Amino acid sequence: MNIAAICSKTIGIVSAGLIMYDAHKNGQIMSTMNAKQNIADTMVDQYIQSNNISKLSTVEANTKKAWFRFVMDDNIKEPIDSTIGYVKGFLGSVVNDIIPAVFATGAIVFGGKKLPTVGKLCSLGLIAYGLKYMLFDIMSLGKRDYLKEKV
Repeated sequence: MNIAAICSKTIGIVSAGLIMYDAHKNGQIMSTMNAKQNIADTMVDQYIQSNNISKLSTVEANTKKAWFRFVMDDNIKEPIDSTIGYVKGFLGSVVNDIIPAVFATGAIVFGGKKLPTVGKLCSLGLIAYGLKYMLFDIMSLGKRDYLKEKV
């Protein structure tokens, strides 16, 4: 392998690692948010339902209170909601980073002897995308400063 192929694959692997790390962290954040939001929604709904009694009955009131306690102590729904939130966050992040993901895949797959020109172009695309991201998204170059504008 020549130096260009090694550089191409290295750039692709590093970029893919950063994309997957970001997607994993977003998945963890969304997992927690989704689980907590669903618990809060369930708690409010169940509390309202447990306090609505259709007739004056001690049995119905005690049964609804017992059902409310059972639903609040439920440990089955939270892992399911967390998993759904993680998948949403992970896939959402990958979809948002689809351009660098395609470039990284191209640099890894085509960086060797198969199609070295495509691998080099994908690596250059990753470098260009990284520079654009650094300059415009992180450093905010070219964006209007709304705080300094006169109204």
